[in-house]
Amino acid sequence: MPTALFTAMVSVATTVGANRIVRGTAITHPLGDPARPPDDERALRERIVQAGLDALRVTPQAGQIFQPAAEPPPGASSGGLNRP
Repeated sequence: MPTALFTAMVSVATTVGANRIVRGTAITHPLGDPARPPDDERALRERIVQAGLDALRVTPQAGQIFQPAAEPPPGASSGGLNRP
């Protein structure tokens, strides 16, 4: 069963041999940022989770790191997701 590791500590994840590593935002909050306004945090969480789902769709190389999509510019209406 494919799995993905969400972490802000990428170097530790590669050291222990994780294959699908999704870069999180911070050690204490890998899937969000409570300092952001609620709508912005939700959009951030959606981008991080989408990166994890994308990671599950591919056969990874050893220690492959997946980055969440870039934050859309202010005023852009992407619904929080940057998908093709």
